[in-house]
Amino acid sequence: MPQICAPSVALHHSKRSEGAPWLSIGVPGREMTPAAYEYKKRIGAWGLIVRVTAEVSGVADVPSDAQRIADEDVWIRFANSASEPDKEWTAHGLSLTAKQLAAASIGSASTLVVVHGIEAPLPTDYQSEACALAMVGWLRKYANVPGVEVPVNFDNEHNRYVFDWDGAHAPQKEVSADSPPRR
Repeated sequence: MPQICAPSVALHHSKRSEGAPWLSIGVPGREMTPAAYEYKKRIGAWGLIVRVTAEVSGVADVPSDAQRIADEDVWIRFANSASEPDKEWTAHGLSLTAKQLAAASIGSASTLVVVHGIEAPLPTDYQSEACALAMVGWLRKYANVPGVEVPVNFDNEHNRYVFDWDGAHAPQKEVSADSPPRR
């Protein structure tokens, strides 16, 4: 059975300057408007719902309050307050796709993800681990990366959701002549 544990994400504070010029990762010279994504997982009568509002951009200089994700030139910054577990799990979700996001970047600019909000509407079950999957879903939708699939099950004995981080894998591409292009 998968273990429930804290994310092991290497976060490093930036030593670069503040006030970085914004260049959109998808469209050079354009700032991205923050967008929301809602992760939903229903198992039984209840389920997990987490909404992440964020934006991704290429920046020449990383803000000093940004944190580096793993060994990639990918950074995360939280514009509003969030609990430490929510921040850690959101950063973990970004770390799962950091290589994909860095590969999608245009030019040599650093990639910065700014998280503007993390919300869990009530009534719903809530575990901070779901923030990681909300970030993966957000990146899949708005940064056009394939993301990863993380199996989630409900452990009745412990009355909580179990996330199989060891089972995380890139989704299998299913391409057919009728498949629309990724946006």
